[in-house]
Amino acid sequence: MRPAGVPSLAVNSLGPLEIAVDGARLPATAWRSPKARELLLFLLCHPVGRTREQLGLALWPDASPAQIKNDLHITLHQLRATLGRPDWIVFEEERYRINPRFGVEFDGLLFEAEVRAAGAAGAAGAALAKTRDTVPLARALERYKGDFLEGAGAGDWHLEPRERWRRLYFEGRFALGEPLRPG
Repeated sequence: MRPAGVPSLAVNSLGPLEIAVDGARLPATAWRSPKARELLLFLLCHPVGRTREQLGLALWPDASPAQIKNDLHITLHQLRATLGRPDWIVFEEERYRINPRFGVEFDGLLFEAEVRAAGAAGAAGAALAKTRDTVPLARALERYKGDFLEGAGAGDWHLEPRERWRRLYFEGRFALGEPLRPG
C-alpha cells in the first residue's frame, strides 16, 4: 500500500497496452508522440536506469550524439508532460530512471518476479505441479494477456523482454500441465 499523496503509475504491457497515472487511464490521444510512450516502457524495463548513450542506442540507433541529445530532451519533456509532473523521470548518477520514490506497478517485471518466485522457470519447473502449491504460479500466469507491447510500435529493444516473458509464460504453462498456447 502506498502512502496517500504519493503518485502512482500502473502499466499493463503484456497484451493490450494500458497506462494509468494516479488511477486515471491515459488514452492513446494523451501521448504527444509514440516515442515518449516507448521511452516510458524502456525505462520501466530497466528500473536501475539507463545512460543517455544507452537510451540513444535503444531508441535512436541511427542518430548522431547531437541528435540523440536533442531527441532525448524533447522526448523527456513530452513524457513528463503526459505523466503530469516533471519528477516522474529523474536523472541520478548519470542515469535516467522512473522516480523510485513513486509507486509503480509494471506487469512485465511483476510477472517475471512472480513466475520465478513460484519456481516455474527453468528445468526444475517441470516437476512443480507434482511437488508444490501451483496457485502462485497460476496467479502469475493470469498477468500474461499477450506478448509484451502487442500491437504497439517499439524499436528492437523490446524483443528481448518480449521473448523472455513469453518463454516464462510457456514454461509456467508446461509446469502446470496446461496446453502450450497463449491466453
